[in-house]
Amino acid sequence: MAKAMAAAVSSGAIFSQRAVALGILCSWFSVFRGVALDK
Repeated sequence: MAKAMAAAVSSGAIFSQRAVALGILCSWFSVFRGVALDK
């Protein structure tokens, strides 16, 4: 039970890290696109 709990927590942490990285990437892309459209 504890092992399954630890696995779920670790996979959740990896997923949240990827989600955060994806969000940062998307925000940077939108900023870059806005600057490119501004010129």
